[in-house]
Amino acid sequence: MPHPPRSRRPQPLLRRPAAVALLTVVVLSAAPACTETGSGSATRFLGTDRVAVAMHKDLPGISYKVGYPRSGFESLLYEHLKDEFEGEGTVFGEPTDVSSQDRIPQLTGKPAVVDLTIASFSITGDRMDAIDFVGPYLTTRQGFLVAADGPTIASQSDLTAVEKGGVCAWGGTTSKEALEAYGVTPNLMPDAASCETALADGKVTAISTDQAILYGFAHKHPG
Repeated sequence: MPHPPRSRRPQPLLRRPAAVALLTVVVLSAAPACTETGSGSATRFLGTDRVAVAMHKDLPGISYKVGYPRSGFESLLYEHLKDEFEGEGTVFGEPTDVSSQDRIPQLTGKPAVVDLTIASFSITGDRMDAIDFVGPYLTTRQGFLVAADGPTIASQSDLTAVEKGGVCAWGGTTSKEALEAYGVTPNLMPDAASCETALADGKVTAISTDQAILYGFAHKHPG
């Protein structure tokens, strides 16, 4: 069984060509993104008595679940919202897992699967047409994570020198478009955990995504 890679600090390189938002609460655009008072005296969050929530499960430090309980910044945010509104008559359901590719479909389906998604999520014009964002409250660059004995990626020439398919990203994110703008076709995988495993196994040279997420991976694999 291969040993996990010793990680170096994530290396920033790309600035996204628009405002970048990370750790953004997302709500269905058809639902009221506010509280309302029902027939009684209780205040309801998002206009419902029970809020169905979706969260990532494979982003260390952000939203990570190995067995139970869930941990990370987004988990703390969920607990804060739960404490804030459950005393006012709204019940928060136990979060369900969501992949990057399913964040919008779960919110916009008919019927919607969830009322609220708490997830790292870049704000783009197309996404704003489909759903409502609350934020941004944290911005980040896109960066790279390589193994300790991997190459330094600090310039565009370093990036283009990486072998074809050597930079991993996952579907449903804006990382693919940012890399393609630099002439790099990423190795797209289903989720963040798949990229993490591929880097550990030496099947890719680097992972590229929001730098705040990469710090979580680096902390998980210190060295």
